[in-house]
Amino acid sequence: MSGLYQPLSGKTSCKQCPKGYAQSDEGSSYCPSCNAGLYSNVQESSICKECTKGRYQHDSSTFTCLECPLGYAQPDKGFSYCASCSPGTYSNVVASSLCIECEIGKYMADSGSENKCKECSIGRFIAVVRGVSCELCLAGKYNDELGIDASDGCKQCPIGTYSIILGGGALSSTCSNCGKGKFSNEKGSSICKECLINQYQPQESSPSSKCLNCPDGWQQLNPGQSFCSDLGYLKPSNCKDEEYLNDTETDRTKHSCVNCLVGASCKGDVALSGIVAKFGWSQCSKSGIRNSSVKKFARCMFAPACLGGTNTALLGKFKINNDTNDLAQCNDENCTAQCNLLAGYATGSRLCGQCAPNFSQVGLTGQCNACPPPGQNIVVGIVGVVAGLVGLVVFIQITLHDGGNSDESDGAKLIGLSFIQLISLLVTFPIAWPPIFVAIFQVGGAITVLGQHFVNLKW
Repeated sequence: MSGLYQPLSGKTSCKQCPKGYAQSDEGSSYCPSCNAGLYSNVQESSICKECTKGRYQHDSSTFTCLECPLGYAQPDKGFSYCASCSPGTYSNVVASSLCIECEIGKYMADSGSENKCKECSIGRFIAVVRGVSCELCLAGKYNDELGIDASDGCKQCPIGTYSIILGGGALSSTCSNCGKGKFSNEKGSSICKECLINQYQPQESSPSSKCLNCPDGWQQLNPGQSFCSDLGYLKPSNCKDEEYLNDTETDRTKHSCVNCLVGASCKGDVALSGIVAKFGWSQCSKSGIRNSSVKKFARCMFAPACLGGTNTALLGKFKINNDTNDLAQCNDENCTAQCNLLAGYATGSRLCGQCAPNFSQVGLTGQCNACPPPGQNIVVGIVGVVAGLVGLVVFIQITLHDGGNSDESDGAKLIGLSFIQLISLLVTFPIAWPPIFVAIFQVGGAITVLGQHFVNLKW
C-alpha cells in the first residue's frame, strides 16, 4: 500500500513511512525523503506537502516548515527560502507572505527591514522611486511638514524670501528673509536681488519684495545698500506743518520753506507738488494761471462739497454719522482733495459746484440734495394741474358774475394773470427742467391766455 515500505524480502508485513518521508507507490522497498520546500508531518504518508505561503524549509526529510522571519516574506508555496523585503518595503510580522509597501510620505532605505517605514524629515521629500529614499528640496523651495511624497510637496519660497540651502533639516523648513539692501519680487527665489542705485532697503526682519527710492535730498550711489546719504539740502521734513518746501528752483541750494498757500493744506513733509486743498476749498485749474508752477485755491460755494486737508476754521461745523466724524478734520496726512461723492457732487466739476445725477441744488446755497422719487414728482405735477384748472374755473366765475361790468378788481386780476404768464416763461430758461415741471409751466401759460380772453370780454 502507499505510505508503506519493506526493505527485506520474505516479510509478512510492511513498515510505515516515518515523518519527513512519503511513498506514493505500492510494494516499494523504501520511502523517499521529502525535498526542501516539502514536508510530511504524519507517518504512513503517501505524499509530501508543500510549505504554505509565508513559510519555508531548506532541509529535506523534515516534518514541519519554518516561518519566514521579520523582514522576510514568501508569496508562493513549496519554497526552500524566504526573500528579504526590498528597499521601500518592510515586514514586521513572522510568516508573512508579502512585504508591505511604505505609506505615502514614508521611506525605507534598507532591505530585509522588520521595522516600519520612516517619515521624511522636514526639508525633504520622497524621491521618484517611491519609498526608497528621501531627497532634498531644491533651491528656492522649502518643506515645513513631515512625510511629503513628491517633489511638488516642496513649496515655493514666498515673495520677499529665498532659499539657497539644499535640504539640511531645519534649514530648509522655511525660507529666509532677504537681507538689508536686497529684495525678491518672485516666488521660489534662490537668491535676492540687490537694490539699484538711489534705492535702499533698510530691514531684514520681514520679507522684502521691493526697494524704496531715496527721498528728495538724499542719494545712494552704490547698489545693494540699506540707507541713503543726506545731501545736506533743505528737505520737506525741515519745514513746519504750516509751511511747504518751495523746490521750483533748479539749484537746490535755493530751496526754502514758505508759508502755506491760502486754501491749501501743508500738513506733513510736502513740497509744492504735494500741496492739496483743505476742506471747503478746491484747487484752481492751471489753464488760467500764467506761471504753471504756482498753485491757487478757491473757496467752494458749499464747504462740504470739497473734501481735503484739515481746515481748523470749519472744525465742528460739518459732522456726519451721528456727530462722530468731522469732515473738516482729516486724520491722514495724505488727505485726498476731491469732490464729496457721497453728498452728491459730480467728480471733476469746477469748485465741486455741479450736482451728480439724481441730485439737485437747493436754491442758491450750493447744497445738493437727492431728488425725490419719480412717482412723487408725478403726484406733485398732477396736483398742480388740478389746482390750476380749479383756479381757472373760479377765475371765470368771478369774471362773469358781474354781467360784464368793469370794476377796480379787474386790474388786480390782470396783474395775477401776468404773474402766471411769467411763470410759464420759466420753461425757456437754459435749465434741465424735469418733464413734469415743463407740463406745469405750459398749463400755466394756457390759463393765462384763457384768463386774459375772459377779462377782455368785458371791455
